[in-house]
Amino acid sequence: MKKQLVILSAAAMVAAAAVPALALENEFHGMFLTQGISSNLNNGTTGPVAVSQANLALDKTFVDQRARLQYIAKANDDLKLVTHFEFDGRWGDNSYSGGARNSGLALGADSTSIEVKSVYLDFNIPGAPVNAKVGMQGLNDAYKGVFVGNDAAGALLTTKLGAATVSTGWFRFDDARAAGQALGKTTRDFTLLDGSFAVSKDVKVGASYYYYFDDNAALSGTGTGIFAGNGKGEQQIHMLGVNGAATFGPATLDGFFLYQDGVIRNSAFTSKHLSAFAANVGAKVNVGPGAVKTSFLYTSGSDCKNANADGCVGKNSFISAQNETSSAYMESGVFSGANSILIFRGNSYRTSNTDQSIVSDPSNKGTGIAAAFVGYDGAINKLFFNTNAAFVANAKKQYTAGTYKNKSQYLGSEINAEVGYKLYDNLRASVQGAYVFLGPAFSHTDGTTYAKAPYLGRVILSYTF
Repeated sequence: MKKQLVILSAAAMVAAAAVPALALENEFHGMFLTQGISSNLNNGTTGPVAVSQANLALDKTFVDQRARLQYIAKANDDLKLVTHFEFDGRWGDNSYSGGARNSGLALGADSTSIEVKSVYLDFNIPGAPVNAKVGMQGLNDAYKGVFVGNDAAGALLTTKLGAATVSTGWFRFDDARAAGQALGKTTRDFTLLDGSFAVSKDVKVGASYYYYFDDNAALSGTGTGIFAGNGKGEQQIHMLGVNGAATFGPATLDGFFLYQDGVIRNSAFTSKHLSAFAANVGAKVNVGPGAVKTSFLYTSGSDCKNANADGCVGKNSFISAQNETSSAYMESGVFSGANSILIFRGNSYRTSNTDQSIVSDPSNKGTGIAAAFVGYDGAINKLFFNTNAAFVANAKKQYTAGTYKNKSQYLGSEINAEVGYKLYDNLRASVQGAYVFLGPAFSHTDGTTYAKAPYLGRVILSYTF
């Protein structure tokens, strides 16, 4: 009898706890991807990768995996909580790691390496045609991520007024402080105002104003990425941009222009007036069982005679919002129009936490970028395939210690291809290869070139739900 009472009591408590949950509509989404990689460039970690004779001489072979799980607690059509988690690592990396990210896939496993990507409230404001997203969420600019494309904490309000859509938001990228200094004093903040207007069902135009303020490194005088070792201090940058897209029969054209104007002060508060820009033109034409895609990107740069190995920031250097609290700073400011794997980082091929590329962000160490991409994506029944080419150069010549690093700005050309098969509607398997013909920008001062060129081959298994 006592055992029965205990069981009944436990069942009653479970039922009582479940009552509030029954009022919710629970949604689960996610993905799983694993890939076997062979490359002489990528080394199984994240962050930028250097082209060197020693690195290219080493052929690396490894396997990694990534899983993402999204849970949405939907109270009704006007209110929901969105959460997004990630689990990833390299097979055989370590075990019992006690919280290290990107790990826990060695013998024994048992690591607590859950990463939180998003946790935010998504709701419609009663009595107003306004949607609000508040919390840690995905943030992408209206310019193919050339300034920012990452997860960030903030608030975003969006309203639709007929054919017009307007969004405004505020995000805090960093809030660091020195001893004795209050929170909110050394921050990095981003304010946005985006607008778009559907002229017709085939033509859409947009405009933006962004304000980027950074005094997060004013005390230390250092930064990461293109700011490393350059005495980075305060930044106040105003951005104005226009974008548009139009469809004409089987062809779609799009593009943007984003201008930056502001002041950059180093740790000694010596000021530079920033005047920089990013521009893009892209096209997609439906041909046969797929589409031809082309895209051109230019970001302005500077001849930085005081550059170190990480580059520098000059008065014409386009700035992208990088992650300055981690070596994975290239996760922000990624051009989604790139179809490159090794020479330039694009969103299309960000398959795992071990993806690396020679040019890690559109700022390109303050030198800027000039790049052209062309490719073809197609599918025949369950078979899918793509083939691409990328041509990338520095917008300005690179200096090191006051002298030209090389006489050429051309970094190189890449070809890559992928072929795969849909085993099920949600499960895809593919093989992919990429090869880079290094340009004269990588020639040594004595005129010799690297003995080996960067390459990558991988087998990919991907599941989404």
